[in-house]
Formats: sequence, C-alpha cells, structure tokens
Amino acid sequence: MTVQKGFSAVRTELANTLGTFLISEYGAKALSKADLKLYHRHGVDYGWHLPGKPPLRLLLDRAFPYQAPRIALGDETFLLVWPHVERLGLLCVYPAETNIDALSPNQVAAHLIEEARVLVARNKLENHDAAFRAEFQSYWSLATDKNAPIYRSLVRPHGPTRRIRVWRGQSKTSLVRVFGETDEVLCSWLDNANGPSPDEGWKFDDAVLVWLDEPLVPDAYPANASDVEALIRQSAGSERDYGPLLDVSQTADLLIGAPVETGACFGAVYLERPDQKKLQKGFRPGRIPTAHSKRYATSPARQAKKAIVDRVDPAWVHGRDHNRDIEQLGSASALIIGCGALGASVAVLLAQAGLGHFTLYDGQYLDRTNTSRHPLGANHVDQNKAKALAKHLTKRFPHMRGVDDHDAHVDIGVIEKLPGLDSADLVISATGEWASMSLIADAGRSWEIPLQTIWHEPQALAAHSVLTLPNGPCLRCGFNHLGKPLLEATLQDESAVWRQIPACGGAFTPYGAAQLAFTSGFCASEALKNLTATPAGARHSIWVASDEDLAAGAAERSAAFKSEFDTGLHGARVSRPWTLGPECPLCSSHA
Repeated sequence: MTVQKGFSAVRTELANTLGTFLISEYGAKALSKADLKLYHRHGVDYGWHLPGKPPLRLLLDRAFPYQAPRIALGDETFLLVWPHVERLGLLCVYPAETNIDALSPNQVAAHLIEEARVLVARNKLENHDAAFRAEFQSYWSLATDKNAPIYRSLVRPHGPTRRIRVWRGQSKTSLVRVFGETDEVLCSWLDNANGPSPDEGWKFDDAVLVWLDEPLVPDAYPANASDVEALIRQSAGSERDYGPLLDVSQTADLLIGAPVETGACFGAVYLERPDQKKLQKGFRPGRIPTAHSKRYATSPARQAKKAIVDRVDPAWVHGRDHNRDIEQLGSASALIIGCGALGASVAVLLAQAGLGHFTLYDGQYLDRTNTSRHPLGANHVDQNKAKALAKHLTKRFPHMRGVDDHDAHVDIGVIEKLPGLDSADLVISATGEWASMSLIADAGRSWEIPLQTIWHEPQALAAHSVLTLPNGPCLRCGFNHLGKPLLEATLQDESAVWRQIPACGGAFTPYGAAQLAFTSGFCASEALKNLTATPAGARHSIWVASDEDLAAGAAERSAAFKSEFDTGLHGARVSRPWTLGPECPLCSSHA
C-alpha cells in the first residue's frame, strides 16, 4: 500500500483487489446497490455474495482496511435463534477489538470466511442456551421495543425478588424511568443528576425486581402480562405480594435480573395502562368488576415492551461488577481539608474509585489561574472551592451518598468542633502549608480515626503521604521547628524554581496538570489503601519523579533520600515507618 496515493485511493484499490480474490476463490458476486442499501447505517459501501449453505455476504464498511470485513447471513431468519447473530443477519465472528493487518485484506477475508462457516456449522448442531445466558445483555437488546421507556437502575445487583421503587418521568422524546431501592436513594440521585426537586417534590411508585436463578433465553423473554406474572411466580413462589403491581389503573415497570459469571445482568419490562374504553366495554360506566380488572391486568392481551437498562449503581459504574472494594468504599467517608489543585484532584480520583461520601473544607475561592491545574474550570471561577467541588462531584457521580461542603478555613476556632469528623473514616489534610498542616495534625492526636497528610515538593517532582494514628508518632516527628521536612526527596535550588508575579505574595512554581497527575494519583492510591484496610502503623510514603524529569527541572534526588532508598532511574515509590521524633515537643516523652 502506498499512502502517497491518498488513503481513499488506496482503499478503493484494496477493495477491488479483494473483490477479484473473492470472485476467483469463492465464486463470489458483487452485491447490488439495493442489497448494499440494507446496510447503509453500518456505512457499508462494498459487498459480495458468497455461495454456500447457507450463503454468506462479505461486507466492507468505511473502516476497511483497518478493521476486518463483516460477514452476514442473507436475512434475519436466525436472529435470536442462533447466538452471535445480530440484526440484518450480521454475524459476530471476530470480537470488535480484534487487530488485523490492513495490508493483507485477502488473507484476513479468507480466515474470516473460514471462521464464519465454522460458526454456522456449530450453530446448526449445538444447544445455545448457555451462550444466550452468558451474553444476555446483547441478546435482550436485540428483542427490545423502540418506543419503550428509557430505564436506569440504582438497584443493588442481587436477589431476592423484592419490591423496589421507581421514578416515572419524561424527556422531550420519551418516557424515563429510574429504579432504586428506596425513596431516599432515588431522591438523592435525582437531586444530584437533575438539580433541585420540583416544588411538589419527587414522586415515586412501587415496582418489582424479579430476580431469577439464571438469565432468560430468547424463547422465555416475556411478551405479555401473563408471561410477566409467570416470571414473578417462578422467582417469588407466589404472585400474592407482587401481583397488585400489575394494576390496570396505571402503567407497570419491572426490573428483571439474574446472576452471571461476570456479575449481574438486567432487562426492563413495561406494561402500558390498558385502554380504559376497551376495559369498560360491556359494563356500566364505573362498574368494572374487580375480577375482570385483575384478569385483564395479567392477560396475554396486555403486551409487554422490553427495554434496555442503563445501570447507574456503584457496583457497575466503579468496576462493572468486578470491584471487590466497592461495598466498603461506597459506605466509607473521607473528610478533606484543602480543596486546592492537589486536594481537589485527590477527591475526584476517590470519587471515581467509588468513595460514597465526602466532607470538604476550604475557605478560598477559585482564581482563573488555578484552572490550569485544578479539576474545576472557568465556569467555577470566583466560587468557593469546597462548594464548587461538591457540586462537581455530585453531578459527575449522582449515585454518591452525599457531599457536605464548608466555606471555611480550618483554624483554631473551627478545628475543635469539626463538623463531619464523627462520620469520617479518614481525614486528608491537603493544605500544603505548615501552619494549617501542624494545627490539623495536633488536633488529630485526639481523634479516633487516621489522618493522612499530603503535600508535594516544588515543581511536583516528588509527593509525600504521611499516615498518623491516635497515640502514635505525630506529624511533627518528621519536621524541624521551622516546619521543614527532615527528609526531602529532591534537591532543588528554590531561588531558581520559584517564580514571582507582579503582586505581593505572588510566588509559585511553574508545573502543570500533567505533573500534578502523578502526585495526585499517588496520594489518592495511598488514601484508598487507608480506606480499604486497617493501617498497621504510622507510615511515610514517597513518590519521586524519574531522573530524566528531575534533570529537566534542574533537580536531583537528595543525598538523604539516596542514602535511605536504593531506587532506579525511572522514578520511585517507596515507603517507610513514620517513627517518633526525639526532639518532637508532643512525642519526646515517648521517645
């Protein structure tokens, strides 16, 4: 392939070469424009008919030659009959992420055709229930109705069958439903995702989670209310507690779930409110017998619409059911003092990991120059950092249990009665200033929870995380009387790395968000250790940049660091016990 010709010209040349190969080797025939039009939504512009039993079609979309061709059956006869068959008869032969050689389309096509024929032969002989169950979400989506509501679920992904709650709303184009375990969970999520509740408040209704022992196969997908009632009986043993939810006076929304090897799978079913005129027919106005209404509520005549469920619960958002720490993190809380670039970035990373609750403190307001390093942007300028960060976190992760924010400097007047301390599992001190760091650390000696103090060295070339525990060495044990760390990882000429702006007190070190990503990631990972496991003791962890990055910042590793840690050239992450300081005024009596 000669790229100098232009990619479009090369693509046409390769497609023509492939067509010649298919005609010669397989007796293929080019598809007509009418046949190609069937696949226009997939961007297909080349295709060939391949004779055989059954005949196949080889299709090229606009990603050719960098992605593999697609193989299709001639129609949708085997949709939801054979596994690995999509709409329009497209076969899922190669996983979407399969890598191919763009320069060898003939060999790729030959291998693809062979694999497709093996797949077809296997489909003719095997029982497919296991395949349909293992990939339930894919096959359920092929059976869904276009005009069904949009469903989201906050429900915990496990049994048993139980009553849950649902919010019923509407967007500009469709009905919207959100499932949750309780009104409180739904109210919190809706407030976070959509803003304050309407004047009359959010309104919720009963719904049901039908939890099955295993996922349904296509033949068992519910088509009507009678099928839904049967699933309820199958999962609950009786429909006595859940049958009334299929009332004809309103719509019914059901969440169907089951365990799979990789976690849990869900589908939603929507039963419309029956046509009241048809229901009334044959009876006097307002005199519909209860028995008749009940029969119609679970009648085959009441059609069930199937819908995809967008899971928004923590177990799915934070690890797709594979995060072993999500239950523990979701119920944990961190109190963060200092929502500057480092503290705020750590908060965002902890929220992304699945931490359920935050209490944030900062008395400063976001300046425009902060935005180059801070996770908040220009739309938050002149807003209090703690309050703006709280809104940012809850908007990004509306399933969080909550974020409490305080526009306050943590000084002597505040530290003695620190709101949020009683519910916190970890306090993170991220002010980066010795005056507040030492105050928080001194107060932390009387707390019953761990304190993690984090800071980074100039140019963000090194970061420190010190975990202190009640009745152990305090933060002061590792600092001198001027608040300077006894161990610094780097040696830098401070007069060279600090810059001045034309204002009083306007000194700063010129590093960016890319450098901050290393230090905040390190500090957040240390926080996750402290939140998910009981600390064995006070600990000092250090991250230092590579020799190449240190040299670029006119820095090097300090002699003290090199004497204590034997590290390579490519940066280091090291840890040591945080020990009592013999000259510490608070701990010297223990030394």
